[in-house]
Amino acid sequence: MLLASRTAFVINARRFDLEFDEGSAFRGSDLAHNLNSRTDSVESGVQLTLTPLTTLNVTTTVQRDRFDAEPSRNADSWRLTPALQFDPTALIRGTVAVGYRHFDALDPQVPDYSGVVVQVVAGYTLLERTKFDLDLTRDVQYSYADLEPYYLTNGGRVTVTHRLAGPFEIQGTLGRQSLGYRNTIASDAIRTDTVETYGAGEGYWLRPLLRVGFNWEHGQRQSAISDRQYERRRLFASLTYGS
Repeated sequence: MLLASRTAFVINARRFDLEFDEGSAFRGSDLAHNLNSRTDSVESGVQLTLTPLTTLNVTTTVQRDRFDAEPSRNADSWRLTPALQFDPTALIRGTVAVGYRHFDALDPQVPDYSGVVVQVVAGYTLLERTKFDLDLTRDVQYSYADLEPYYLTNGGRVTVTHRLAGPFEIQGTLGRQSLGYRNTIASDAIRTDTVETYGAGEGYWLRPLLRVGFNWEHGQRQSAISDRQYERRRLFASLTYGS
């Protein structure tokens, strides 16, 4: 709803269902039992056009999570999130959102979370040849584990892409993420796993908006639980349409 020439009021209602097939399991945990759920949320806020290329959104969200077979995971939460949204043609492109979330677990054995949440997907191009892309996340996510109903993910990734002569370019990636698991047995205990990734690749522009890429990536997870640790290497190709 438009309130003025540069100000609008926005309201959205969403419903999201997550369903795993019966018998689905991972590392001994029943995924259907632990994760099948419904999420209802209502989001309202004000959108203010600061410049032709920059928009400020201030949003309040109320969320209700209900689990089919594991009611101890049920939670209500609210968040307040100011966000700057930049036009793709601006010097800085993407979205920068930093807000506050209160996550209220309905089971008294499950610890609550109140604190800062972050969602950044932004980029910058230097001299029309080198692109810097930044992806940051800090928020609550549900876990498949039986005694660790959720974790706080906190980390990010930086990707640098440099255009060489003609349609060729090279790319490098570096990322780190921490996963702080909350435990229902000892509510004050937090187990933190870390995941570190790095990689390199090359790309070729077949057309102005069509790119094919080849990348190699190495990932390593460190954890106090031995069977949660891993080291992974992968080689993959991608086809991208757009700028």
